[in-house]
Amino acid sequence: MDSNGKEKDDEMKGSGNHYDLGFRDYDPRLGRMFKIDPRSNEYPWQSTYAYHRNSPIGLVDYLGGGDNDPVDDEKTEDFADDFREKYKDEIAKDWDVDALDTGKEAFEKGEISQMERDLIIANNKARTNPAKFAAEYMLPDYEKMQKVTNPSIQNDTHTGWVLDGLIQESAANWEEAITVMGEATSKQLKPLKYSTALKLSATSHTTDGAKTGIEGHTGSDGSTPFKRMLKFVDYSQEGGFYGAENISYGNPYGGDFTAIRHVVGLLVDDFNPGDPARKIPPRGHRRTILDLGNKGITTIGVSHITNHPSAFGNVMSVTNFGTDHTLKK
Repeated sequence: MDSNGKEKDDEMKGSGNHYDLGFRDYDPRLGRMFKIDPRSNEYPWQSTYAYHRNSPIGLVDYLGGGDNDPVDDEKTEDFADDFREKYKDEIAKDWDVDALDTGKEAFEKGEISQMERDLIIANNKARTNPAKFAAEYMLPDYEKMQKVTNPSIQNDTHTGWVLDGLIQESAANWEEAITVMGEATSKQLKPLKYSTALKLSATSHTTDGAKTGIEGHTGSDGSTPFKRMLKFVDYSQEGGFYGAENISYGNPYGGDFTAIRHVVGLLVDDFNPGDPARKIPPRGHRRTILDLGNKGITTIGVSHITNHPSAFGNVMSVTNFGTDHTLKK
């Protein structure tokens, strides 16, 4: 791998002389492509073999599929500066690490892994001080994204953004997510308490995933997240029980999977526009973490595995959320 993470094929023309960008092949000795630009009909005044209209500094052509407009750095900077100024008091607060680390005891007993403990802390950071979380972990990524045209992204404009080598849906979605994080700060939610019952329900799904390769929320036996939770949750108390599930496969931004990157990906929630037919609300992962539906979510359980047979990086991370309950006897 080389050249912005793209495949270097040394067998074609010798070492370092041929790169497979996805849509086209590139020869760095000539600075030319060896397939025509798939969008060349949009630029009849340019050679069909030109590379981002011969403007390698101002334009981005990450996959060899054609360029798009330059990034509006000034607009990005203004949005980030305005956010930091508006929520400067919340951002200045220190994290109460002890209060956020509600999985510490379970970790010390060997019930959860270090990654699962970190995922609980990351969710609690996002929940208890969303503005600070956004400023520390989301704005830096938003500020370094690059705009790119990618025909494989099916949205209204067919444009996406690249962050650390992987496609994001749009900067607008990041702005939406960061704005919501700021607004959610007023909710002043408490840290989620660790739940053995939810850990067990999450583990039942990752075990199924490792064994059968299933993805999504439905188990190989047809079970739903709520049905899996009810195997372990006692909700006999008044008011019943509400549960929800978030799943992530690998790192949505490239590189190593980290707890923070996992939660950031679910908060931005690029590819979850909702499904009215199945009554799934848009940005459902974000709604769950921040309890935007005011369901009274107070508990969390996480299962993280690295042996899923088909998931990106073999990573499957399941987080179950719920209202107050006890472990079923």
